[in-house]
Amino acid sequence: MEQHAFLHKCDVCNAYWRYGDREAHVIPQSQAREEFPDAFS
Repeated sequence: MEQHAFLHKCDVCNAYWRYGDREAHVIPQSQAREEFPDAFS
């Protein structure tokens, strides 16, 4: 099954948010870089 997840960086607090189909979580930058390498290139 294909995973539908998106990365968002908050302009106010600079937190990285991983948005899924039904939920969202703050994740550390290291995890964001690992899961979404294209966002950091």
